[in-house]
Amino acid sequence: RSIESEVLKFGYSVVSYGTLKGSVEDRKAAALAFANRCVESHVAGVIMEPVELMAGKDETTKEMLSLLKAMDIPVVLIDRDINALKERSGYDLVGIDNFGAGYKIGELMVASGARRVSYLSFRDSAPTVRRRICGVAQAVIDAGLHWSWRSVIELDIGDARALADIMQGRNPPDAIVCANDRTASFVIRSLEAIGLKVPKDVRVAGFDDLAYARGSKVPMTTVRQPCAELGKVALRTLIERILHRDLPPREILLSA
Repeated sequence: RSIESEVLKFGYSVVSYGTLKGSVEDRKAAALAFANRCVESHVAGVIMEPVELMAGKDETTKEMLSLLKAMDIPVVLIDRDINALKERSGYDLVGIDNFGAGYKIGELMVASGARRVSYLSFRDSAPTVRRRICGVAQAVIDAGLHWSWRSVIELDIGDARALADIMQGRNPPDAIVCANDRTASFVIRSLEAIGLKVPKDVRVAGFDDLAYARGSKVPMTTVRQPCAELGKVALRTLIERILHRDLPPREILLSA
């Protein structure tokens, strides 16, 4: 919404698009169809959130970018780069400081008494998750607590049985930082189903501060992203990229 309101100040209009639900094949076809539509419509520029939560997500995003690049259409990536922790891509990026946000929430979990902190996400999540994991891990290590690869839990979407097995196993976590609020909501429901209370038995935190996070049965600890500001900065970054094609790729990170 902030992109739509801001774009009028610069004399542009906006076409918005959301990835369709359905099979991997359907979602990939829809994403590529949108990229082709941008090319055929000769759009001035594109603000893109890379594809996530499906097999082949990175290849699909790169294929979309390739179609746009072939027609010299400027692109600003929002939320995340197309690379995880490797070198930056050649695209402008507007997002939050995910490492810093992860550190803050990890620090809070430790301060609240947690001694076995884990990070949980669903498979094929966005690269931002990796940076958040690094932040949480650093906060736990700085507090003198144990962290290992076992501290990172990766599940298939909605796999409550696998989570129950972990929680009923040896040395289960007493705090779970989740990739986002939807994942945290799933974790809270799954924990309650096996008789564990949040936060008495297990502390749970999310990311995004979605509306239902504030109205959930257990008030959710979460990291608020400055969504309106991200939209404004992304739009202004794209306008600048349209006007100055020779600028080096930039990474603009807002605080959460």
